[in-house]
Amino acid sequence: DGLAIAEYVREHHPEEYKLLTEVQITHSSRNNIYAKNGDYRADAEGADGATFELVHTHPVIQLDEHGLFEKVVQSETKRGVCAMPFDTYHKFMGAYRMWTQLVEDERFIKHFDWPENAVVVTNNWRVLHGRASVPPGMARTMCFGYVQRPMYENRYRLLKQLEMTAKDPLMDHKWLTRLPNQVLSQLVHQ
Repeated sequence: DGLAIAEYVREHHPEEYKLLTEVQITHSSRNNIYAKNGDYRADAEGADGATFELVHTHPVIQLDEHGLFEKVVQSETKRGVCAMPFDTYHKFMGAYRMWTQLVEDERFIKHFDWPENAVVVTNNWRVLHGRASVPPGMARTMCFGYVQRPMYENRYRLLKQLEMTAKDPLMDHKWLTRLPNQVLSQLVHQ
């Protein structure tokens, strides 16, 4: 739980929290999984891959304009070369080492069963996901997908509108179209 770890660090290690929210580090990966025309390479028969690189630089704990938690970004497999001042390096690496140890700390790990054919939906800005081991002889197959936040929010909105209309047919799209999501949720739960 990235949010719980960030809150713990903020409360108990304010100096390290400051470093983890201010020092910019770089994550990057070079991929060759898409064809030159943009199709997924596995689906594009005979297509040569087009190499591209994803690079982004930001703090481990990102805050919004009000200084509130927005998201965590941490990936050891994608951490790249970071352009940070030399006099910051050792302090930051101490804070980062503490962060990576807390990520593995049982206080912040949430274990749950994941039955076959089940879907798990997570907030990738909060959850640092890992995988537990599986019993010998059992295959592990996982399919991942990402949904942009506006798509999720708009789908949620439509489902709440439909739920409200089912509850009260007079409350149709004419009434529900311009309501904020918070008001829509309150109407449905009354």
